[in-house]
Amino acid sequence: MMGKAVFALSIALILILAGCASFEQNVPPAPSPHNNASAPIPPKKTGEQILNSTIAPPPHAGGNGTALPPLAVCGNGIVEAGEACDGNGTCPSGGACGNDCICAPAPMPKCNFSIAGFNGNAAEYGTAEPINLTVAGVNEDRTPLAQKDGYAVVAYIYDVPPTRAVAALDGEYVGSGAWQLKPNALLAPGRYSWRILLMCAKQNSPCDIACGAGRQVEQTLQFTVKQTCTDSDGYDIYTKGTTLGISQNGTIVSQADSCSGSVLSEYVCNGKWAKLETTACDYGCQDGACQKSNAPLKVTTTWLPNAQVGKDYSAFFYARGGLQPRTNWRVSGGRLPVGLALNPDTGEIKGVPLFAETEDFTVSVEDANGTVASGSARLEVTAQ
Repeated sequence: MMGKAVFALSIALILILAGCASFEQNVPPAPSPHNNASAPIPPKKTGEQILNSTIAPPPHAGGNGTALPPLAVCGNGIVEAGEACDGNGTCPSGGACGNDCICAPAPMPKCNFSIAGFNGNAAEYGTAEPINLTVAGVNEDRTPLAQKDGYAVVAYIYDVPPTRAVAALDGEYVGSGAWQLKPNALLAPGRYSWRILLMCAKQNSPCDIACGAGRQVEQTLQFTVKQTCTDSDGYDIYTKGTTLGISQNGTIVSQADSCSGSVLSEYVCNGKWAKLETTACDYGCQDGACQKSNAPLKVTTTWLPNAQVGKDYSAFFYARGGLQPRTNWRVSGGRLPVGLALNPDTGEIKGVPLFAETEDFTVSVEDANGTVASGSARLEVTAQ
């Protein structure tokens, strides 16, 4: 019995060894560094490579097959679908942009506001200059006040000492927390002061809600009105101009040149004073200016009234044509009776004759173009 068992185990061992030999014959030999003809063993694939080679990514599509829009990315500085803002300064309300790209409410203005300063020519100016003053207002954190928040500026002008208000002027908001005052009034020479009020003046505005209506701060600034005079056309009778200044009787002058028939009326600057002058226009007056003529320059006076010894005498030479002003009148031939003289600017003969005599003489005049014209006349001086 024992012998049969040993025999069976021997047979089984022989069969196992024979199978291993057959398997070894079917396995390709390992590559040898000395055998270049042997095929290399392909590398093993990782789990990720296997998944990528066997699983295709799903298409990015909506329910109807259309491509979905890209998802919004908060913090890239671009306001995308679903975002109210993205980054600083993108909220229309003025509030800050949060980390979630949602706008915070606009900040309430602070009630502790003040006038930041003045800028302009209000410290000292002349009567011929308009007042131009800019007032800037700020919160306690130095941020500018906005007109939309309900702030306003009102300015009063007082004489010094402040006994009466001369003018009340509203400010115009010009942005960046600044208001500009643009009154058109001219003031007589003297010392004045601004009384400037910065206030909450708009009901139900953020300023009104935070500070209360009527809340205001006040500052003053003194300035001097100097006596000056300006004439925009420089006393050119052929150009309409405007004169700003003070007349000798203390009247404030802000007057444009004007016509009354053929007579031109205009204020001119005589030193620091404004003085009214009238001119008879040879060819008519229109829209505050004398009309020009293309006619040649000509002396039109040919006869003079008689003079009398010892009595004041006055007579004029006149000319037409040419380009005004016509000046430089002079005696170019002969002479005037003794005691009389010719005014070079006006053409007036004036004086007191000393002797009875008769003189024939020639006068000349020059226009603005330098053209010269002459004319002759006779003047008889009789005894008393």
